[in-house]
Amino acid sequence: MWATSFDIPNGARQVLNEQMINEISSYLPIVLALRRWQLSYCTKLHGISFGSFYRLVSEKGPSILVVRDSDGVIFGAFISESIRNSTSYYGTGEMFVFTYRMERSDCEVSDILSPIYKNTDYTNIKHSTCICRMVYCDDLSDQSNTNSLKSGDKSFLNKLSEKNLADNCSKSEKVPNNVNEESNISQIKVFPWSGKNCFYIYSDSNHIAVGGGGSYALAIDADFLRGWSSPCVTFDSPCLSRNEDFIISAFQVWTLADDSM
Repeated sequence: MWATSFDIPNGARQVLNEQMINEISSYLPIVLALRRWQLSYCTKLHGISFGSFYRLVSEKGPSILVVRDSDGVIFGAFISESIRNSTSYYGTGEMFVFTYRMERSDCEVSDILSPIYKNTDYTNIKHSTCICRMVYCDDLSDQSNTNSLKSGDKSFLNKLSEKNLADNCSKSEKVPNNVNEESNISQIKVFPWSGKNCFYIYSDSNHIAVGGGGSYALAIDADFLRGWSSPCVTFDSPCLSRNEDFIISAFQVWTLADDSM
């Protein structure tokens, strides 16, 4: 297992623990695997402005996009080059998506705790394994257009953005918000590039979409409040969340600092 260094700034919410960061690092290209993780963007610290988002992550090189939803599910993607405001798809075949989503849709907190925590009031403990969940996907069925997001796709995402949040906002968290102690349980599932298309990532002033060719592996709205996920041919990935749409509890982008330079 990699031993990756990382720093969590004061005021930032801890989403990933050391075990998770080491697990994700083990799937990175070898030249990046031992670099220090640096939190470049965090909604809790930097707000929910797409302008601030691009200003803080542009020209920072490869990064790891991490989401935790209101159900406590954690998921994300490795982006192989600097995230940028673009009118076309970009990225490389080194990209992958990942999730810590449990297989059981009705899993309880006791199912993800190590044995010593069983039968314990989890509101009074802090543990490091959160379940993961992802984003809704849209239709990019015309694979001949590999350079831009079709107007119909944007319209579909915009419609989803207009849905009422009331039902989702009423959901209670199934796991604690903070992740501070390490667990022996690992539920990470990683889905590398399938080679079937080159719809790696599209990010403009309204959305971030990872994957394509019929549906997105991960899509996030500009307000950083909601996202969607569906099975995606780009990574041969399933829906990374328990449900297709979700409310975002925390959104972070970690860049990889080369301390040898």
